[in-house]
Amino acid sequence: MRSAVSATVAAGTALLVTAALLLLISPFVAAYSFQYDVTLDQNKGSSTLTNVLTLVQDVSEDVTLNATTGFTAERSKDLDRFTDLRNGSASLSYRLSNVIELSTNLSRQLELRERYGELISDKLQNTATGQIRCNPADWFSMMVSLGTHFEEYETVSADSLLTGDDSGGVTNISISVSHRLTDRLSTSLEFDENRTMGRQTDRNMDDISGRMSYDFPGLFEGGNILAQVGASRQQVVYHDSSYSNNLQRYYSSFTVTCPTIIPSLTLELSTDWSWEDKFWVSEDDTTGSGEDSRDRLEQSRSLGGRARWDLLENLTVEFTLDRTFTRKDRKQIAIGVEELFDVWEEGDDRSFVASVTYDIGDSRITFDRVIELYSYDTYGTWEDVFGNPQEDNYDRDELRESMSLSADVPVSGRL
Repeated sequence: MRSAVSATVAAGTALLVTAALLLLISPFVAAYSFQYDVTLDQNKGSSTLTNVLTLVQDVSEDVTLNATTGFTAERSKDLDRFTDLRNGSASLSYRLSNVIELSTNLSRQLELRERYGELISDKLQNTATGQIRCNPADWFSMMVSLGTHFEEYETVSADSLLTGDDSGGVTNISISVSHRLTDRLSTSLEFDENRTMGRQTDRNMDDISGRMSYDFPGLFEGGNILAQVGASRQQVVYHDSSYSNNLQRYYSSFTVTCPTIIPSLTLELSTDWSWEDKFWVSEDDTTGSGEDSRDRLEQSRSLGGRARWDLLENLTVEFTLDRTFTRKDRKQIAIGVEELFDVWEEGDDRSFVASVTYDIGDSRITFDRVIELYSYDTYGTWEDVFGNPQEDNYDRDELRESMSLSADVPVSGRL
């Protein structure tokens, strides 16, 4: 049985070996760029270890090779659960001209899950695509990607072992248009369409978003308004079922950067809003209600402020204050009753973050202090099969506090 301790020791050993090798071979591989990141996070009874290695090589002025491999181990002692995530990708791009760039991409992802020392899930996914990127003008960009994917999985359910595979085509299209209306006003519009077809499931996703930025003139120099709105939809069609899983989402954000009052002081105010509807559709629904017990409606809005003050050339203090309101509506089932009842939950999350950053040459030390107050309440009533009233009335209040200290220290010019 693998353990977080052995994984941590292995990661530390790999880091030392990798660093030593890079220092030895760096004078001979100037055309290469290596980057290795290792992160260990611990929170009560859970821990997460992440390793990422990235390689970039400029084969020539027009040809570039990229390769990335990663490993993530997640362990929860309370649940006796272990998750092993491994992924790797490689791409080779060729700039045909200043307008057109061709590339090919390969990716592989493996996910293993264990519970109580036994393997309960094993998933493998492979994807290969070819991509064409076109930039005929500074204000227009388009990307078209075509390829194929293959998946295999094994899942343990009770005493049964479920196995299967899926394969099909992959199509991705992305279009971006930007235009500067004046020296201070600029706009952009982006559209994405992703299709993953298979013998068992089809996954479709569309997203469109618009963005506008305006810089304040004259006495209000340094101020800025940034606004963004968007909409997206997703659909998963199961060929072995009459049901399809759907999602519709609308979102917006608005940020104001206050004009410069003191050169070393920056103030920001922001607000975000989102509306997300998750629902299931059945081709065999004859009632016309269109309701399913798995339907969810989620709404969120937030307000925030940030102040950054450069006290000295190498000392910065930053304060962030946020408040987020959420509401999640769902359907309640009563045994023996055909009707679905509406229940919902509301959340109020308030957080304060204070950060101090001190730069010493090329090194950096950061101290963070976080205070978070979270409130959660549920609402809704329904009747059981005997006509007795039932109520969903639960509340929880939590105060969370944390402190962190991090340092970024360069070993050499290359590491």
